[in-house]
Amino acid sequence: MWIYFVIVFIAVIFDPTKKTLISKKIILEDEDQNKIKYVFILGILYFIIMGLRDVSVGIDLKQYKFLYQYKNYSTFKEIISEDEFGFKIYMVFMRKLNLNWQIYLIISSIIIFSPWMYAFYKYCDNICSIFIMNFALGLFPFCMSGIRQSIAIALTIIAFRFAIKHNIFLFILFVFLAYTFHFSAIVFIIAYPIIIFAAKIRKKKNIWLILLVSFSFIFIGGLFAPYIEYIKPTRYEKFKIFTSMFLFNPVVLLCYMGMLIVMAYLWKKPKEDDKICINNIFFLFGCLTVIFTIYGMKAGQIGRLAYYFQLFMCIGIVNSIKNTSIVQHKKLMMFACDCISILAIIITYPNIATQIDNFKFFWQ
Repeated sequence: MWIYFVIVFIAVIFDPTKKTLISKKIILEDEDQNKIKYVFILGILYFIIMGLRDVSVGIDLKQYKFLYQYKNYSTFKEIISEDEFGFKIYMVFMRKLNLNWQIYLIISSIIIFSPWMYAFYKYCDNICSIFIMNFALGLFPFCMSGIRQSIAIALTIIAFRFAIKHNIFLFILFVFLAYTFHFSAIVFIIAYPIIIFAAKIRKKKNIWLILLVSFSFIFIGGLFAPYIEYIKPTRYEKFKIFTSMFLFNPVVLLCYMGMLIVMAYLWKKPKEDDKICINNIFFLFGCLTVIFTIYGMKAGQIGRLAYYFQLFMCIGIVNSIKNTSIVQHKKLMMFACDCISILAIIITYPNIATQIDNFKFFWQ
């Protein structure tokens, strides 16, 4: 597990905002150029840890390798007649190029983490902190295992870019493309009305009210349980949707709830000419993350819907702390945020369901 701490350490010492001995040597006068250079460095780190990993790192990876090497389709019609045909087409196309499994994994990993890099650069005010948080509480642990849904999530991040620009055609197109990789991606279609609603939130009391409603699902969520069966994809009928098994770590849920409380506390009224209200969007996405994670405590398959909104919530908390007017506590809160993320890695990784704690490179 030491490799993850090495990656985090490298990310910290190259962070241009921290001005370490190493980052000082590569820092430029142009802040935007510094961000681009730093995001590129983080991309290399993701490439190393995701693309060069052994097939044993990630509980589902061996199954994906078997499908890639041995699953055959006789006709194109056979491919598109199956569920989630987008992934099948992608897999067959890669195989037609005579790429071995490791190259396939490298390409898939780049497709998965590249939209993260764009989101870090475009929407986040503290890239190092969001990188660390993504390792601990974000998409990274899950995406080390599930290639199919991870690509679907990447496509919805691209869809988000079009949604905030109100390009509804491209938004729907990318959500549909994500849906062809994993049925669960259809949930991201609600992002568009949420983006419209977010622009209407101008009072802090409404933020607290929305937060209260989100947290209330801990107590009232069971009322909606019978209806969950109607939205469950048929491919998952073999899973019992409600069990007594805790498929999500309760500590992670508490972290999410704490993050939302801090975001609500630090919330600032958007400017009158701000038609997007990006931090309102990230807050609402965080509320959805909490709601789906609450269901994930007993319904693992429903809990996976949280992954489509999780990264945006993490960016939201980092931005809230970075832009707070409480200057005397800003550095302390950001430091605490980073420490909690690192502590979460220590606590959750040894028992994580995706089985990524015993890391190995493919040549080991």
